[in-house]
Amino acid sequence: MPKSTVLHELTLVEQAALLRKGECSSRELVETYLANIERLDRKLHAFVAVYTEEARRLADAADQARRSGFPVGPLHGLPIALKDLLEIEGRTTTVGSLMWRDRISTTTSAGARSSARRSVTSESS
Repeated sequence: MPKSTVLHELTLVEQAALLRKGECSSRELVETYLANIERLDRKLHAFVAVYTEEARRLADAADQARRSGFPVGPLHGLPIALKDLLEIEGRTTTVGSLMWRDRISTTTSAGARSSARRSVTSESS
């Protein structure tokens, strides 16, 4: 990957291609997005919660699976953010409402499970 490449400016297809070719890692992608969240979210307030350490662990696991030759899908290891409309057990799910800012989900929705199986996740509002 050329040094001038800014990972977060690439399309999902371009990022997936870099992962497949071993030109970047899931951990590098996650760190890029975490840095952007840290830099911008104070102003944007786009995220209800960011699970930094979990995202890093999932990225490392995705990288390990890829290195071991384990068959992975086309989205495997790509970071995504999940809207807090999706229930994730034990996590804040506001459904976009300040009234529910302290609401903790008791179940995980099928949509959240499906997304988590394919990617590395954070929650956005």
